[in-house]
Amino acid sequence: MKVVVFESEFREAPVFERLRPTHDLNLVAEPLGAANVERHAEAQAISTFIYSKVSREVLERLPALKLIATRSTGYDHIDLAYCAEHGIAVANIEAFAAGRPQNVVSAASGQAAKAAR
Repeated sequence: MKVVVFESEFREAPVFERLRPTHDLNLVAEPLGAANVERHAEAQAISTFIYSKVSREVLERLPALKLIATRSTGYDHIDLAYCAEHGIAVANIEAFAAGRPQNVVSAASGQAAKAAR
């Protein structure tokens, strides 16, 4: 599965690297948006944070997308209606695991791995 992690930070990389043996993984520092979506058009799963704008316009340009795993509790940066219409699964982090960011990243990468099966 082609997985793209947007807004990736150095401290998150070791957790996401666990996906590399079985997935085509790309860690990207910048948020996802209309300006850069074309570079990632083949993504099947994406992980975002709050600065990515996963609008209808962006989603229409990700035809292979099956999963969005947001590393946040909120979904307000994702067009959920479009996702529902097109069968794109969306997962968030329900709790920040006592403020430990590595747990958030671990949970998001776990969601991506499950969707790939």
